[in-house]
Amino acid sequence: MSAIPVRSGLLAMLMCLAGSAHATPIVSVVPSSPLVGDGESFTVQLIADLDEPVVGWGLDLSVLGPANLDPGPPAIGPLWTPLAAPDADGLAGQAFPTPISGTGVLLATLSFTATGPGSIAFQAEISDGDLSEGFALHPIGFAEDPVLEGATVTVLPEPAALLLLGLGALALGRRR
Repeated sequence: MSAIPVRSGLLAMLMCLAGSAHATPIVSVVPSSPLVGDGESFTVQLIADLDEPVVGWGLDLSVLGPANLDPGPPAIGPLWTPLAAPDADGLAGQAFPTPISGTGVLLATLSFTATGPGSIAFQAEISDGDLSEGFALHPIGFAEDPVLEGATVTVLPEPAALLLLGLGALALGRRR
């Protein structure tokens, strides 16, 4: 009978250990260029600084701007095996059999096409309650409160549109 409390105590201790760890990954959104022309393609990379060995990760990428950009499936970094994320965005990877740590680790690359002038804000996110998102540490546990740094890309009007605007301004100036 004394084996049951010992097993329960071990299970409770393992669950406490699995709850969180002291690692703080830093994830940066890095666009290929901060300025792109209307209609041009560009990429956004998710780069991580991992101070503890990581065996798996999952993220969301929020995109806010003048147009709804659908990036299609991401290209997961070469050190990771892509995972099917339950939220279907494909932003998840695992490292097997060797965990990964270090600075400047590529998590994923996403491709976009600019569809109108304005600013587009990109932000990596971890949804509350989504157990498929975050950073699983080796040998056990999850990183607490990763730092998630966003980025902005400015889409400039195409040169022909700028030329037309300039000609229109000249015509209005001459008319006066």
